[in-house]
Amino acid sequence: MRSINRHTVFLRFLASGFLFLVAACEPTPVRIGFTGQMTGAYSDFGVQGRNGARLAAEEINGQGGINGRRVEILVVDDGGTPDGAVRADIQLIRHGVVAVIGHMTSEQCLAALPTTQAAGVPLISPTASSPSLSGRRDLFFRVQPSIEKGPHALARYLAWRRPFWKVCTIRDLRESDYTEPWEKAFARSYRGAGGSFLCRLTYSQLDGRDLERIVVAAKAPHPDAVVLISSAADAVRLASVFLHLSPGTEIYAASWAQTDDLLSHRDQVVERIRIVSDILPMSASDKLRRFSWNYKKRYGVRPSFAAVRSYEAVHLLAAALMRAGTRTDLLPQVLTTLGPVPGLYGPIQLDPFGDAVGTYYMVGVRSARFVVTDRIPGEAK
Repeated sequence: MRSINRHTVFLRFLASGFLFLVAACEPTPVRIGFTGQMTGAYSDFGVQGRNGARLAAEEINGQGGINGRRVEILVVDDGGTPDGAVRADIQLIRHGVVAVIGHMTSEQCLAALPTTQAAGVPLISPTASSPSLSGRRDLFFRVQPSIEKGPHALARYLAWRRPFWKVCTIRDLRESDYTEPWEKAFARSYRGAGGSFLCRLTYSQLDGRDLERIVVAAKAPHPDAVVLISSAADAVRLASVFLHLSPGTEIYAASWAQTDDLLSHRDQVVERIRIVSDILPMSASDKLRRFSWNYKKRYGVRPSFAAVRSYEAVHLLAAALMRAGTRTDLLPQVLTTLGPVPGLYGPIQLDPFGDAVGTYYMVGVRSARFVVTDRIPGEAK
């Protein structure tokens, strides 16, 4: 009995030594940081982003990792504040991440960038879209196009279809950080393409007084098209007003209106609204349907665009790391020269400043579902 025990102990010793040697021979994992708001009232964005990043890492590991090394996602809650963003990045940098996927808002990215820049660590945002981050030669990169790209695309689209259309724009003053640069970018591009404006209107509450003022301002000119930079609910009300005045008016909207709230409206007016967007419906391709199915199976809810963009950000980084190899110092250069990388919403490609080029579509509503009605041609080279 004693000899059997000794034999068992010896075998266990050999096994543990073998496992130790195997572990010692395994290459160290590639550590990628992820940071977003994980707790609190607005945590959905961050949680969706984290989940998308983890799915991408699992997929990459299932295909052999990055040059034989497994991907490890380290997650830190940034609390949804600028100070929290700085603290989160410091923590991730101390853990030796090669890059940080985050943050989910432009404000946090602007606050945290000096910290990641000083450490030489690329910051890749899945969803930040402020023009304040555009055209800068730094270590900030993003897969979500700048706010200004959408209105430029819509201006090209309208000029391509009917270059002499007369247009009215209407924007919500309560969200001026989004609506003002969007409307200005559209106006600049549309005028540059030869288009003209009949009115450029604003509102703050869209109550009876605001609606009456908009009706009076728009009644005489009879615009060919109206561009709405508003929420889904406001877009439906404004579209109803303009279509009542002139049933032939074409209604376009910024991607702000592309929410489930728009789908909840059963009014036929909803099907007259076309949205310029870089965000495809989940039913638009086999890849998106498969991702949506896997995501819901794993997490029990449907993915949002934050999950898609985070998934794409990890795949973009992985492709760059595959090319850079052990030279992580080359990562910033590789990210901007990599060329198109397959993504869920279309090819992912960054310009020399690290800003997403983006692919844009016209999205409409049919039978309470978003559908792609057209693809917007790219800018002339």
